[in-house]
This record gives sequence, structure tokens and C-alpha cells, in this order.
Amino acid sequence: MKIIYSPRYLIALESIQAYISLDSVSRAKDFVKNLKIEITKIADMPYRYRSSIYSENKNIRDLIYKGYTIIFYIDEEEQAITILGIKKYREHF
Repeated sequence: MKIIYSPRYLIALESIQAYISLDSVSRAKDFVKNLKIEITKIADMPYRYRSSIYSENKNIRDLIYKGYTIIFYIDEEEQAITILGIKKYREHF
């Protein structure tokens, strides 16, 4: 499955990276790099991740990473996973 990053996700990630950079630029870069590695793993078994707490749609799932929830949509027809957003765990989407 291919992975598509929504503009909403990219903007939120940029904001998170800027915030972490206030403390440590290298830590911010590592966060983004390691998060991308975790996101690429979704394609192997997307349904292993829990159903999203933000939606009742069974194709919307949550990846939890270092206190953040990455919300993604599994599109079986298009064989694609769309990364919809990233939130601090339990914030409203």
C-alpha cells in the first residue's frame, strides 16, 4: 500500500517539530525521522492498529507514537493509506 500525507498532517507535524526544536533541533529531527519509519510500517499490516478513538469508521485507525496519536485512513480500493493528522494523545481531532 502507498502512503499519502494529508496537508493537515504535514502542517501539524511542522508545528510539532518547531516546538521540539525550541529545546533541541537534533531531537526534533530524530522525532520526525523515527516517526516516518513507524508510519511506513503501517503499510504492512494496517488493521493491526487500533480503531480510532476519533471516528467510528473501521478504516480509520490510530498509531500511537511518543504520546502522539497519528490518525490514518485505510483505502482498500485505492490500496492507499492516508495520514490524516497528528494530535497529542486524547486531544480532539
